[in-house]
Amino acid sequence: MSQYSITTDVFVLNNPGKSVLYAPLAGFVCQADENLLNFIADIENAEEASLSLEQKQVIDFLIKKEL
Repeated sequence: MSQYSITTDVFVLNNPGKSVLYAPLAGFVCQADENLLNFIADIENAEEASLSLEQKQVIDFLIKKEL
């Protein structure tokens, strides 16, 4: 299992009907669903299998895999 660490501050903005993942230092905003939020909440034990391709790209941008 890979280990991960967040490389920038990440915030979740909860709006009615839609949550948004916001990474200000990266200038990054995307829609946050339950799979993505669960991945980030348990980043040290996270599995990428439940994520969509778009979400995997977000994770690749926001975190660093530690080999």
